[in-house]
Amino acid sequence: MKILKEGFVYLSASVIQKAIPFLLLPFLTRVLSTEEYGVVAIFMVTASIYSLFIGASLNGFLRVIYHKSSSAEFIGYIGNSLIFFIILSLAIYVITWLFESSFSELLKLKSHYLYIALFTACAKFMFDMRLVIFQTMRQAFNFAKLQLTLPVIETLLVIFLVLYLYRGAEGRIFSFVVASVLTGVIAIYLMYREKLLYISFNLSYFKRIARHILPLLPHSIALTALATVDKLILSSTIGFSIVGELSVALSLALPIWILAESINTAFMPWSFEKFHEGKLDMIVGATYLLLIGLFLVAILYSILLFFTFDLIVGDAFRNVLYPTLILVWVGWFKLAYYCVIKGVVFSENTNYLPIISIIAGFIYLGLIYFNIDVLTLIDISIYMNVLHIVMLVCVFFLSQIKYPQPWGNFQSINVLITVLKKRILS
Repeated sequence: MKILKEGFVYLSASVIQKAIPFLLLPFLTRVLSTEEYGVVAIFMVTASIYSLFIGASLNGFLRVIYHKSSSAEFIGYIGNSLIFFIILSLAIYVITWLFESSFSELLKLKSHYLYIALFTACAKFMFDMRLVIFQTMRQAFNFAKLQLTLPVIETLLVIFLVLYLYRGAEGRIFSFVVASVLTGVIAIYLMYREKLLYISFNLSYFKRIARHILPLLPHSIALTALATVDKLILSSTIGFSIVGELSVALSLALPIWILAESINTAFMPWSFEKFHEGKLDMIVGATYLLLIGLFLVAILYSILLFFTFDLIVGDAFRNVLYPTLILVWVGWFKLAYYCVIKGVVFSENTNYLPIISIIAGFIYLGLIYFNIDVLTLIDISIYMNVLHIVMLVCVFFLSQIKYPQPWGNFQSINVLITVLKKRILS
């Protein structure tokens, strides 16, 4: 049962990865003020924006093309993806240089932080690419070892810079930057050792990469905007304090989001294989079981969080409990979204995804903007759930049009269970 073993490894690695900074949360909420948390959050947002533009769904393309090409062709696609990445990085650097003062004023960050964020995003891209290749090749243990390297290094730096030297927001940002750069270097070395860094331009490969990622770029922009623009609106109209409180609420809801990401990470290679084999019943059955399981876990986590909240956060963040309990369910909707979008991604019929993301984004940001004068953390938490529900419903109907699956057949669960029993007994 390789899928179960892989799922356990991915889940364990993700839980450990996020548990380490989660365990630091009680200390950081007592050392950093809400405003300092806000500054850190805005820097993270900036790095995420850069990651969007320089990554441009390249790693997602590698996940898909692996199942449609030979080993030699796959290495060629890696090399041409890196060429694409270099071109995009240089273009973003030039744009940052030309509009440095405007970006600095908009983000309320010093200019040098912009270039640090860009450099961090480049290093993070290489780290993520190595992880994606490990995952796609179903090398779960190698994936886990590399994945855990980042939080371990980052946590050690946080302990030294923030908790020991009391460097505040600057120390927290520096720990993130150094950890990202070091793990990026490690990822490059691992790819070089495995002879995956053979960079040779191939026009047909390059065109196929462009055909895949360029239609997805507006979709990726919209998704990143949803996770970033709201914080920019809040910081510019209300202040860094509410951004800091929102960041803590998101951190507390993160365990369920982590589970959703981990399940998706383990489920994706297996589901693409089943799509290739035409075994749609097994995919649907597995999806139902996963969603039921995460629903129950979310309920248990919410109860646990309710009774342990005062032990986790400091006095400055007491009002984030109920927003957190609402944000927990975003994780469940995320998993449902990941499950239904796989058919669209596998078929490479992604042209309509940007429209869905943009519509959902306008609804979400519109709710925030038009209620900004009376906005509370609870309101934002509810709007985030609305955002993910809209995206889930729209992608579901798109998936049924582009790559129909038997979602109405609940016997799919029995099909999957029967197969699992046979494999366990054998």
